[in-house]
Amino acid sequence: MSRKNSIPVVLLALALLAPVLSGRAGLYEDFLNPPREYGEVPFWWWSGDRLDKERIGRQLEQLHSKGVAGTQVNYCHLRSGGWVTMPVEPEIFSEEWWDIFAYAAKKSHELGMGIGLSCYTLDWPGPDNLFRRLGINSPETQGSVLKLVDGRPVPVRQEHSLDPLNPLSAKLVIERFFQPFFDRMGEEAAAALNFFFQDELRLCGNERVWSDDFAAEFMRRKGYDIMPHLKLLFDDGTWNEQSAKIRLDYNDVMVALTEERYFRPIYNFFASKGKIYACDSRTRGKNPCEFGDYMRCMRWYTAPGFDTPGRDADPVKCKMGSSIAHLYRRERRARDHLRLHRSQLCLRSEPTQSTWSILFDLRRLVGMGATLLPLPPALLGADGALPRLFHTPFLHPDARGTCRRRCNCKSTGASGGRTLARRQIRKARP
Repeated sequence: MSRKNSIPVVLLALALLAPVLSGRAGLYEDFLNPPREYGEVPFWWWSGDRLDKERIGRQLEQLHSKGVAGTQVNYCHLRSGGWVTMPVEPEIFSEEWWDIFAYAAKKSHELGMGIGLSCYTLDWPGPDNLFRRLGINSPETQGSVLKLVDGRPVPVRQEHSLDPLNPLSAKLVIERFFQPFFDRMGEEAAAALNFFFQDELRLCGNERVWSDDFAAEFMRRKGYDIMPHLKLLFDDGTWNEQSAKIRLDYNDVMVALTEERYFRPIYNFFASKGKIYACDSRTRGKNPCEFGDYMRCMRWYTAPGFDTPGRDADPVKCKMGSSIAHLYRRERRARDHLRLHRSQLCLRSEPTQSTWSILFDLRRLVGMGATLLPLPPALLGADGALPRLFHTPFLHPDARGTCRRRCNCKSTGASGGRTLARRQIRKARP
């Protein structure tokens, strides 16, 4: 959309929003001065040089001095070896790492800031990912998908996958990944830990997922045996009333089990603690069949959301995120998108992105900067201060291309690139 064409859309959005603003006491003031819980929360990339408390503490103080409300710790991935998490020092979840994370959380609490963690790359399937080292991804929690073998539907194990139909999967994710953040840190540090961000979750599959007790569950819920009809789950060009019913019934049971055994237990864990649990799925609402049923599964986040990488606004993603938040009474919707494209800040795309959000009932719109560790002295100000929102990482050679792609960096040589990302959080209509 050109700048000229975006003006009528902006005016239309403001016209549609005016009755809402006039009918809500204090809402206009909230737009002018958003509450602190809707402040800037940067992606804080802990990939690069070895972490140390002094630098982390200094950066938190500088971010706080510039009005940043909190941070989200992130890790990037390599482009080789199955897109594994980039090796870092100290190793994630090592004793030294826990000590540093607890320090960052306690320091955040002292500054009145929040801190959270993104699951990006950490829970992706692979032989060397964090979930495998923690015993979450294991032969016991591997999922199976029905495939035709010699013309017969047969469950086939998916290597390194996580089975959403296995109740043990969610149990281990909670006990071995999320719960330690509340067990291993002091009261002040745990108080600052106010959210987690589930980024591009990868489970066993979106269709024909199978478990040992699926047939029994299907019989209990639908009242008939699915085993004689499994072949109808595969598209052979035949479409009739019977095949349609079998496929709909199968998908309904698969999604119900996925909700009950994976998504809902993790949601309940965070909801019971009053913590934000946000998400950005891989298809971002463009594939309604993701996880079997995108909307049914994404409702089990306290802040359903999506990513809009690059420079383009996307009304479909905006509408999907808003609809889930409205239908299921979620207080927030999360949105993150990158602000650099090639060599220019794409500020001209911001009015269009924001307009779509307003049209789809935005309540809070707040910017978000991205930071990456560590900073070379050349990028610091004359007084050694942190430049607002801009950082340059030292990257492992194999990771530079990844970070340019993920963050749309403009390369500045061996030190990587400068990036700016923004997250926009909204509050849904009650």
